[in-house]
Amino acid sequence: MTDYYNTTIFHPAAIALLVILAIPILIASRSSAVICLIIGTASVSAAQRLVIAGLDFNFLRLLVVLLWARIAIRGEWAMPPLRALDWTIVAWILIGSALYAVQQQSMDAVVNGAGRTFDTLGLHFGIRAMVRDGRDMRRIALAIALLAVPLVVVFLIEQFTGRNFFSALGGVPQRTIVRDGRLRCQGPFPHAILAGMFWAALLPFVAVRLADRGYTRWVAALGMVCGTVIVMTTASSTPYVGLMCAFFAISLAWMRWSVRYFQIGSLVLMVVLQIAMQKPIWHLMGRLQIVSGSTGYHRYRLIDQAVRRFTEWAVIGSRSTAHWGYGLNDVTNQYVMEGLAGGVLRLGLFIAVLVLAFRAVGRTLKFAGKNQSAVLVAWAPGASLFVQAFCFISITYFGQIILVFYLPLAIAASFDATRAVVAQRADSPRRIGTQPAHA
Repeated sequence: MTDYYNTTIFHPAAIALLVILAIPILIASRSSAVICLIIGTASVSAAQRLVIAGLDFNFLRLLVVLLWARIAIRGEWAMPPLRALDWTIVAWILIGSALYAVQQQSMDAVVNGAGRTFDTLGLHFGIRAMVRDGRDMRRIALAIALLAVPLVVVFLIEQFTGRNFFSALGGVPQRTIVRDGRLRCQGPFPHAILAGMFWAALLPFVAVRLADRGYTRWVAALGMVCGTVIVMTTASSTPYVGLMCAFFAISLAWMRWSVRYFQIGSLVLMVVLQIAMQKPIWHLMGRLQIVSGSTGYHRYRLIDQAVRRFTEWAVIGSRSTAHWGYGLNDVTNQYVMEGLAGGVLRLGLFIAVLVLAFRAVGRTLKFAGKNQSAVLVAWAPGASLFVQAFCFISITYFGQIILVFYLPLAIAASFDATRAVVAQRADSPRRIGTQPAHA
């Protein structure tokens, strides 16, 4: 549903929540500001927005404005020096937006690029300034676990009644969409797949508290269960795959020595399959059907046509894929979308962002030592990014879900920068995430 764009829509409940969240964002702890971003994203439809002089400020953007108002008022500008990951994110969004504007040759494209730049830089550097150590991270993890408890109730109500509670705020249908006899619950998100991916990507953060002692460990376990149930209510293959990736990535935190073997094994397996199969390896997507009615074949055809038509979009992208084949105007692949929006350069920068983020997580892990709590703190951003990077082959992000992509990127960059600074101070014993388990 896109009929709410460029139109001011504010339900009294959304206004009340905005005011309530504004208070801790402006005056509470750093971690509380990020927690409020997550609460607002998980609870309010993308339709809630304020349009000023043609500029569209949805609910998440309004929260970002409040976040930066806090940074300005409280003078929290200081942060560890920028690293390669930060500069690559800046290059990706600025160059990508410029290429998209050149391709479209319209003022709408310029405005769209400006909005996307605001979202990216506002969220990345805002979160980077707020999450600086393991204590901030652990508080955020506990808050996510607690947030999953009331929201799973709302999703279960939608599952059993077929009515979406969040439809009162607009942007989502009142009646839940049914596919092959199964309700696809979506909550406040524009699509059930996005709702499921949001929670699948957050589960690695909840797992941070599983190494605790006492009640917080049980709260984390409850949050894991509730988040899993939310994903299951979406009845969508991509979130289900994301859920499996999340549990796999979390389990590897206790078997970190095997990651290198997993990477090598996966690469060898793909090469062998590519050689042995008559069709390209991405044809496997067409055969995969986790949920009845899945569109795996559509996703295979999209990738296949993108490869075959490489010269068509390689320079500055392509305005449309409708001529690629029936239904292929629906681009359900983030990598293909990046290429279409800005050619090989934009796609390359996007992949570089992911690579540098994983590298930053790896460096932080080495700095975390053998403390399991510290390891989980350092591991969570990488695990969340793994879930999303894998599932990007079958999903394109839009709406408020972008928060869960920039959240681990910003935390990975912040921890890596802090590690670099602390590593230069031989007299400092501090380690990322080594706060006591009861903090």
